[in-house]
Amino acid sequence: MISGYAGSGHGEEATTFFVDMVRSGVQPDDITFGAVLHACSSLAVLGHGSVHAFNDIFQKDLVPWNAMLFAFGLHGQATQALQVFKEMVENGVKPDSVTFIGLLMTCSHNGLIEESRMFMGFLLKWIKWHAWWICLAEAVT
Repeated sequence: MISGYAGSGHGEEATTFFVDMVRSGVQPDDITFGAVLHACSSLAVLGHGSVHAFNDIFQKDLVPWNAMLFAFGLHGQATQALQVFKEMVENGVKPDSVTFIGLLMTCSHNGLIEESRMFMGFLLKWIKWHAWWICLAEAVT
């Protein structure tokens, strides 16, 4: 339910459902925490609650890391977004294209030109660009 609400833009309903769930004694799992983080980021409710939910996830996969990175970046908290990325990598979670979009968006929204160049360099190393260019060339010919 929480994921459905969050994914369809009903963040307030998602967070209300989550609070009711916890109050009734149901222990949320990592997927639920990820959905709540997504809902919080869409609501601009990036405060103690979403950070606490993130910290409560025992084994974080890429979804909650990306959700927090986007949430901080979208709300002008670039330092925190970049810290999330650093911690994600230190915890052995491999970034994906969504991660780099979040990083570049964070840099763009916060005027971080040098950092955006650095992340673009990481992106160029990370993605196999030659394969992308081959696909593009085939598509236009």
